[in-house]
Amino acid sequence: MRTEREILGDLDEEAFHVIGSRDPAFWIERTLGYYLKHFHKEWIDLFLKHNRLCIIAATGHGKSAIFGVAIPLWLSFYKRNKKILVVSHTMEQAVSLLDRIKFEIANNEMLKRLEPEQKQGYVWSKTVIDTT
Repeated sequence: MRTEREILGDLDEEAFHVIGSRDPAFWIERTLGYYLKHFHKEWIDLFLKHNRLCIIAATGHGKSAIFGVAIPLWLSFYKRNKKILVVSHTMEQAVSLLDRIKFEIANNEMLKRLEPEQKQGYVWSKTVIDTT
């Protein structure tokens, strides 16, 4: 499990969230422990600047990790009441991305806040995740 102490490092929680809410790349690296390459950070900047974006890259370059897992988690953490649609070639791939999101939430002290303590009124299924 990734602990809050690991995530915060030398920052206090308030400073971490001030930076993290404005810089998804920083948040992703610290919260999820991902190592982002320069092109990943460029993709994230493009995502922030444009309403529509198409990233074309070969398999294995991290498109799903960034746009299917990390960015949805960042949005869920900082943008209340945001609806996120996971689109994939097959339902199996979309469900797999939601499983990866649920795994990150379950194995991260900071992201645990996204999982409703009481499931009443929330959906937490194979194809839908309601976060707090």
